[in-house]
Amino acid sequence: YMYNEKATVTATTQAYVTMEDIPVTIAGVFITDDSYYVAEGTPVVVNITAVNGKIRLLSTSDVHMLEGTNSGPHKTVMFWGNVTNVNATLNSFVYTPDLNYNGMDSEEIVIGLTEHNTRNVSGGNPRMDLYHEHFAHIGVEVTPVNDPPLITAPTSYTITPANSVVYTKPDGAGLGDKINVTSFLLSGLSVEDPDLNEDYAGLLKVSLQV
Repeated sequence: YMYNEKATVTATTQAYVTMEDIPVTIAGVFITDDSYYVAEGTPVVVNITAVNGKIRLLSTSDVHMLEGTNSGPHKTVMFWGNVTNVNATLNSFVYTPDLNYNGMDSEEIVIGLTEHNTRNVSGGNPRMDLYHEHFAHIGVEVTPVNDPPLITAPTSYTITPANSVVYTKPDGAGLGDKINVTSFLLSGLSVEDPDLNEDYAGLLKVSLQV
């Protein structure tokens, strides 16, 4: 009687480092399957999930997509094929951090493997009758970048009687005398800073000049 040496997925133990918003290519992931009970060439199903980013596969010509596409990127991609073809796809793929995300996560990329018996393959796609599963994790450190603040403002204002500035010069008033000014509402201005909560306790200094 032959026992099944269950399939395993292996990934590098060294964390990848990239800068905020910059993709990084992940390599060195592979599946080992010295199986005697499961027939040679039986498909395995792999899913890759990014906790704080997205995944884009570089090669999918010899695997079958179950979730996501090769054009990507996607939060999760899932595909199946025999071990040789799956390893070709796992050999290199791209991780892109979420917009403005930074930090270190030792389990940022989760790679899940499920193994199926031949009798569980039907209609061209392996059924999800689980025979065996195994997981590996890849750490990613995303270093912060000081994003500039963004200012939104109308390109021009139209002064109408409803919002006009009233300038009143009293009779006999001269240079240096007080005048009366009726202000109008200036709308449509906004500021934002993606890094606001990372520095200076969430404070943002704004000045207006005319």
